[in-house]
Amino acid sequence: MDWCKRQPHLPNLNELEIIVYLHSCYNSLEAAKVCIDTAFTIRTHCPDFFANRDVLGKDVEGQMGVMLFTPLPGLTPEGYKPIYTKIINSDPSKFVFSDAVKLLTMVTDLCVMEEGTAKGYIIVADMNGVLLGHLAKLGILTIKKYMLYLQESERRVNEKLRPGKPKGAGDLFGVDGNFKKLDLD
Repeated sequence: MDWCKRQPHLPNLNELEIIVYLHSCYNSLEAAKVCIDTAFTIRTHCPDFFANRDVLGKDVEGQMGVMLFTPLPGLTPEGYKPIYTKIINSDPSKFVFSDAVKLLTMVTDLCVMEEGTAKGYIIVADMNGVLLGHLAKLGILTIKKYMLYLQESERRVNEKLRPGKPKGAGDLFGVDGNFKKLDLD
């Protein structure tokens, strides 16, 4: 994709990365260009999620002892890649939301590199061990940045897969939906 090479603010993208963006945009070249530009702009403005992505870094390694993010084998019958997540150390003082997001994005990127594109991702969250102290450590600005990333990222989300609506943190704090912007014609 010559367009990417002519954009001085974008890194050199390999063929797989371009395929991911095209797949995410249902093979629309123009939509993929916008998605690439937006995604890397967001990555620039969210260094706490996307800078120093080193699996041996203190931030990432520290969250590996707190959070588990593991891709489950295979795909769902509908073609989605499930990723299981769980808090493995329920001490809220060890939880750093921005580092957990960094770890999750690294895991999803690794899934794409190893297995190629999927129809989308299903995050299966085991909420055992989640305490009110974890919610207190989320931080409004960090949540806002993460939601912006989810809205504009190259990952697809299928809202139909959302299970029934028991009352929970989403109802309390008004966080609901798949965080994708709705495009209306």
